[in-house]
Amino acid sequence: CRVGSAEQSNTSMSLGRTDGPRVIMKSFRHIEAGTNPEVEIGRHLLGTGAHVARLLGGVELEQPRGGSTALAVVHELVPNEGDAWASTLRSVGAFLDRLVPPGHRLALPGPPAGGLLEASGPPRLEEAVTSSLAEVGGQAELLGRRTGELHVALSASGGDAFRPEPVTPMSQRALHQSLRTSARRSLALLRQRARHLRPDERRVAEEVLAGEDAALASARAVLIVRSGARARLHGDLHLGQVLSTGRDYCFIDFEGEPARSLGERRLKRSVLADVAGMLRSYHYAAHTGVADLALRGALDPALAGEAPPGAYREAADRWAFWAGAYFLHGYLEAARSSKLLPETDAELDASLRAHLLDKAFYELRYELGNRPAWVILPLLGLRFLLAPDGSARARPTAAGALGTGGVSGGGR
Repeated sequence: CRVGSAEQSNTSMSLGRTDGPRVIMKSFRHIEAGTNPEVEIGRHLLGTGAHVARLLGGVELEQPRGGSTALAVVHELVPNEGDAWASTLRSVGAFLDRLVPPGHRLALPGPPAGGLLEASGPPRLEEAVTSSLAEVGGQAELLGRRTGELHVALSASGGDAFRPEPVTPMSQRALHQSLRTSARRSLALLRQRARHLRPDERRVAEEVLAGEDAALASARAVLIVRSGARARLHGDLHLGQVLSTGRDYCFIDFEGEPARSLGERRLKRSVLADVAGMLRSYHYAAHTGVADLALRGALDPALAGEAPPGAYREAADRWAFWAGAYFLHGYLEAARSSKLLPETDAELDASLRAHLLDKAFYELRYELGNRPAWVILPLLGLRFLLAPDGSARARPTAAGALGTGGVSGGGR
């Protein structure tokens, strides 16, 4: 028996012989009566072929008046090489290290004018992305494809609990209200805490606060979405919720965000909420790589510039964008014919952008309340998303150092 230490909302133990089949038992620390999505989704996905750790059983407390409370779940222990967060950090670290040698300035284009959707096709990627992203691009595309397959499996026949529901004007008005409330709440909290931020964080915070109108406009844009569906999803998807098996990926931890009630976690939403969580996770990883370089004292002074380190931050933004473009391409290949997504590119773009901002605002509130030392990560993400041209505001010196001028059409 070995007790894990990574989780905060549960305790995990691996059980079994080292030379035989092993299982992992997860006991919940926050007990709440009702249907637990970890158990419900695990049962639903049995036999679907989805790349998930197979549910083997669980421990439930039967309530005197009906219903049950999940106390623990047992899954097969999938042999793995760690989670996708760790492997992505290694990839971004190798990419950023290439900025250091004198005379070696890595050329990586910024986002095209059309954003992720314009960048998500293979011809555009082959034209725009350097060999530095070749390995992580292939991994991200595979992970995107597996995510699309997961959403298709979740929407397969399984009664009312898993049957997708069509988007309606009423559902979009409710979504708009939720997105607007989230943005305003986050920005109000940022204003309150701004005086406690470091000077470099405060500079980025001021840019984010100046983008309030753009954030509210993005929230309002979801009102144009009249196609697609609301469906069950992972609910807390990021690189840390995916195991790397060497040649493939396996999704874990379907309990949803522990801060939400069980009822909220079981609500049907746009699958783009999961997609946004993964795209934001790539951005977190990229800027965590910059922070790791700074801790090691490995930043090239000629490129670091003002804090946060100029060229490195711009490089991280661009790396995250292109890794996300690969992910989105794989995802759309697997999911676009499923009727889960908006039918037009305009609707898809509006919905994805709104969910990306909503996720970043959630991250901002979380970091301000729980990990103030990490607050720069969602701030940088929001600055990138709220920039007028949809890309990071590039300092001229940083752009020059990265050698971006000769690319046609290039723009966690």
